[in-house]
Amino acid sequence: MASACGERAGRSARRCARADCSRESELAELTGPGAVADVEHRAAAIAELTKRAGLAVPIQNEATFYRAEALERLAVLVDEQEVSSLDTAFRKGGKLQPRVSEGRSLARTGALAEARAKAQAKPDVPVSMSDILKQAKRRERESALREQTQTREREARDAIREAPERPYQMVVSDIAAWRPEGVASIITDPPYIGDSIPLYEKLRDFAVDVLPEGAPLVVMTWQAILPAVIRALDHPSLAYRWTICWRYANTEHTADHARRVFDCWKPILVYHAGAMPKDAPMVRDEIANAAPDKDFHEWGQAVSGFERLVRSFSQPGDVVCDPFLGGGTTAVAALALTRRFVGCDIDAVAVSSTRARLEARA
Repeated sequence: MASACGERAGRSARRCARADCSRESELAELTGPGAVADVEHRAAAIAELTKRAGLAVPIQNEATFYRAEALERLAVLVDEQEVSSLDTAFRKGGKLQPRVSEGRSLARTGALAEARAKAQAKPDVPVSMSDILKQAKRRERESALREQTQTREREARDAIREAPERPYQMVVSDIAAWRPEGVASIITDPPYIGDSIPLYEKLRDFAVDVLPEGAPLVVMTWQAILPAVIRALDHPSLAYRWTICWRYANTEHTADHARRVFDCWKPILVYHAGAMPKDAPMVRDEIANAAPDKDFHEWGQAVSGFERLVRSFSQPGDVVCDPFLGGGTTAVAALALTRRFVGCDIDAVAVSSTRARLEARA
């Protein structure tokens, strides 16, 4: 009797074990990548139907978010499992792989959370799946660029620290007689007073001689002489790219009474040697600048604005050049951003004071 009871209990336990395994198998199938991919596909159809039916925007958005959540979950499941177990799903129509890629973008970037917050702030504005995916891709590009920049900065900082020489060189010289090597970009603010156009002509020849193909020439100037400066910089080997607005912080104090104009900004001309590289970084064409820094030179500019220029037109470790050194604003900006610097000025006092300024910051 006891053995019979034990046998029945054993059979019952085995049946329960098989039932548990069966339920686990069913659950795994229902929550696996194939099922979630099917949910995402159905959610896409539901989102499309809400638009065609003209349902309220919040309902359309919720349907879109439901699809995005399924897409994100699909990518997480795929990455958690062996790819070999997904062969059938990947072969089916060949459509799963790009959806997994899109889901990964959503999972990595938080673009879905951004879209939800935007919809909550503006509930009457529709949010499409393509909008969410575009934002995810944009965030991925920004993240990759940020990581790349951080790596370059770290490598440049290490190289500068280990180098036996200082990361800056300055000489007393006229621009016409000076030709440094290894220049990656020129960022400068030449004088505007008196007959300054010949200086821009010298700068043009200097840039043609020292800049490698594609490297930028970034020149601050003044509206009153702008046409003549553009003519002076014209050269077959220099390609004009754009003009950046350097907006003053003290607009209420700068009036040009002779021309009856409130002078609120300076133009910064951007050229490239030969041609602009197709992969040149995007730049904003306005700098909302801080007040000028006159502590080191009567024509000094704010370091923060020149940091924007250095960051936009050079890479960490590059040699940035300013052949009109002045108070050393470009030099300070370049060194602060892990660049090297070379510069010259005809004024020995300017060179000496800039050297002291840099040494004090070291």
